[in-house]
Amino acid sequence: MDTYDSDVLIVGGSLVGLSSAAMLRHHGVSTILVESHTGMSKIPRLRLVNGRSMEIYRSLGLEPLIRENLSKLARFNQMARAESVAGQEIVRTDLEGLEESSRFSPTSHAPIDQHRLEPILYESAKKAGADLRFGTRLVSLGRHGDGVEATVSDQDGHVSRLRAKYLLACDGHRSTVRDLLGIASSGPGTLKRYATISADIAIDDLIGDRAIGAWFLANPAQGTVLLPHDRPGRWVLMVPYYDGERQNFPGITGIDDFDEATCVELVRSAVGAGDLPVSLVSLLPGGDRFVVDWDFGVSVADSFRSGRVFLLGDAAHLIPPSGGFGANVGIADAHNLAWKLGLVVGGAAHDRLLDSYERERRPVARLTAEAAVDRMDKRTSAGGADPGVAGNLAVVYGHHYRSAAVHPEEPGVPELLDPRNTGGLPGTRAPHLLVRPANGPVEMSTVDLFGRHFVLLAGSQGAAWTVAATQVSTALGLPIRTYLLGHDLHDLEDRWLSASGASEGGALLVRPDGVVGWRASGATDHPEAVLHDVMNTLLALDNAAALRNLEAS
Repeated sequence: MDTYDSDVLIVGGSLVGLSSAAMLRHHGVSTILVESHTGMSKIPRLRLVNGRSMEIYRSLGLEPLIRENLSKLARFNQMARAESVAGQEIVRTDLEGLEESSRFSPTSHAPIDQHRLEPILYESAKKAGADLRFGTRLVSLGRHGDGVEATVSDQDGHVSRLRAKYLLACDGHRSTVRDLLGIASSGPGTLKRYATISADIAIDDLIGDRAIGAWFLANPAQGTVLLPHDRPGRWVLMVPYYDGERQNFPGITGIDDFDEATCVELVRSAVGAGDLPVSLVSLLPGGDRFVVDWDFGVSVADSFRSGRVFLLGDAAHLIPPSGGFGANVGIADAHNLAWKLGLVVGGAAHDRLLDSYERERRPVARLTAEAAVDRMDKRTSAGGADPGVAGNLAVVYGHHYRSAAVHPEEPGVPELLDPRNTGGLPGTRAPHLLVRPANGPVEMSTVDLFGRHFVLLAGSQGAAWTVAATQVSTALGLPIRTYLLGHDLHDLEDRWLSASGASEGGALLVRPDGVVGWRASGATDHPEAVLHDVMNTLLALDNAAALRNLEAS
């Protein structure tokens, strides 16, 4: 019999890796995480957790901590285009992604920098029982029985082997795991290469009372970005030194060509003050590097799964940072996969369920990358216009999954929808309804019912569906939580019909990730048999039926 050190091994301990660890433990999956760095970066990177990601973190109980650690972006919620900070502004507008979403969600975006969020995730995962090993790098990867075996080396050079049933590659867009597996990526690839420099500079007098949280500058090169850090007087400058096929600065072809004097001059050029005092600082573990590079580009891995290994976050897709979409897509990757791994590892679902991860998330990566490129083009060269509320909300809330883990109804429905019109369609995020539990005075959202188990939500005349769900739950040995409107929950705004697309005798079956897996438009003569077949399909226990549903979509 094969033995394993954990159910899942995660390679990469940044935002997506730590999120994965916290979510896997939420579903009872034993987890080991290895990260080559000895600590967490202090570079802001992600600056906005969108409303959908906040729903995910809310289901883990992390929303209060996140709200307590908001960044300066909470107060500096505008962006500006200019030649330099001291120069004349070309345009100023609100940062995209901050639009009101209360119609769609019980929560909203959270302006928090990644270096503030990661410690929260680290402590959550650790407290939940994840084994987090920083200062440990992956050396090689192979098979072990039905799982994987990874050779790892710690910071003292000690080599060991870790065996797991599955491995999650969360190790960034230069993923070692992806390279070891030989998985190629499609898309234009790297479009620009940036040098990220952090410095303490006194520019409050130049900024005045302008609440600008992101500067898009022409100096020292078109596409330069300047962001405030949390510490007063500390800023992060991102300068494109490679732009397509052109090097922007003579003598600089790579990150090692940036010496201290060059970095100081670049900061001064961006600010527009030639004699500005500049003190460079390191934001990386170890404290000895004051400049790092990152790639601005677009690519999507040709496959998100190879046997027992899955790609998540930047390892699976390189998405431009405009709109804050990239990191949020990685959070949703982890959310999509964690519950599936929980059911498969626990024996309640077949391994084929995991095939739906790529089927569902790869189109999301492609569509989001397209939206992010469009936003970056508008920010840096077209005056800062955005596609409007409907466009932003669609990217955050309007994805439509088509896979064997969804029971389809209508062929040909687009993969991206206006969330105001999804109406309980299987494959879309389950609707936000304001309800009040029958046994309590506190109002809540139906979104808060989802996160750990399947949920069946029935209309006021759908009691037969809740009874059937209880029977199927017992037969499968799998929890299905049931709620009957008008009995267990009161629909405070009387929105069930429009939000669900079902009658009062109908029901929605919602997956643990809050996505509608199946919809009953009304009552039927044999609800238990129908629901049993549906669950077998969604759990990949009936492969033939699952394939038929996938082909029909």
